[in-house]
Amino acid sequence: MHKRLAAAAGIAAIMAICGYLLIDVLLGEMDNGLEQDKVQDKSPLSHQDRPIQPLKKQKINVISVEGEVRHRKGGSHWVPIQEGDTLEMKDAIQTGDASRAVMDLGTTARVEVTPNSELTVKEISSSVSRVLIDEGRLSAVVHGKKGSKLIVEAKGSDAVAEAEKGAFSVLADGQGQMAVATQEGRVVLSAQDEQVVVTEGMQSVVEKDRPPSNPAPIPSSLFLKVKKPRAIILRKKETGISGTTSPGAMVSINGVRVLANADGSFKEQIPLKEGRNEVVVTVKDASGRSEKETFPSVTVDTKPPKAKSRVRWGNQSR
Repeated sequence: MHKRLAAAAGIAAIMAICGYLLIDVLLGEMDNGLEQDKVQDKSPLSHQDRPIQPLKKQKINVISVEGEVRHRKGGSHWVPIQEGDTLEMKDAIQTGDASRAVMDLGTTARVEVTPNSELTVKEISSSVSRVLIDEGRLSAVVHGKKGSKLIVEAKGSDAVAEAEKGAFSVLADGQGQMAVATQEGRVVLSAQDEQVVVTEGMQSVVEKDRPPSNPAPIPSSLFLKVKKPRAIILRKKETGISGTTSPGAMVSINGVRVLANADGSFKEQIPLKEGRNEVVVTVKDASGRSEKETFPSVTVDTKPPKAKSRVRWGNQSR
């Protein structure tokens, strides 16, 4: 009997020791698992888990200013701009008579805003620079950095000019008409769901609500032929001026701007004031050339003519 009890106690002791050892092993494996988890937590983050670094804000640097040039921040007032100033998205720049500004659009392009022009920054990044010509002319040199391009839009039109490398000029009247002349490389010009490729030495014109014209050689010179007003004395405060110039050129008649049609023809009604008026017609093309013609003064007299009458008294003989 005592032997059986002793054997049972021995078996129980062995089982207790085995259970203790098993528990210790299991606890050790759990500790190892936790340590491995900690090591994994300290491992570098995957590409998807890494925090997104904010992109460096791009700006346009004004590197040269000549004459009276102003800029506007967002919707604020116009203020003078100086060399070394910067422009950001939604900023605008405006040049006056005989004034111009040259700007670096990041690493994409260098743009010159010529006299009597206005330009608004639509987008600026390391790959895309997008500007809107409100009116006037710009010339651009696109550096050709891989993956970058310059996009130029025109106010009042869906026309878009895009270039990845080269040199070109854009002329716009602010009323939906636009002309593009390419000096080097190629420019893709699109409007009204159609597009053309304007290669070196060629130009194309987009009339309001029309697709681009077929590219044609840039004229060797700029010409201007204007039909003079028929009457020197007018009874109303306006007159029509028509003529012909190089296709795509922009005509200004006493400050009223109009872009010539694709065939070079133009026609515009201009306001006049009472009395003597001077009529001055100037023309400028996308390449930057200009011509001017001044007419003899036109007189406006809207006063009714005085009636001539003769008073007769009594039975005076006729």
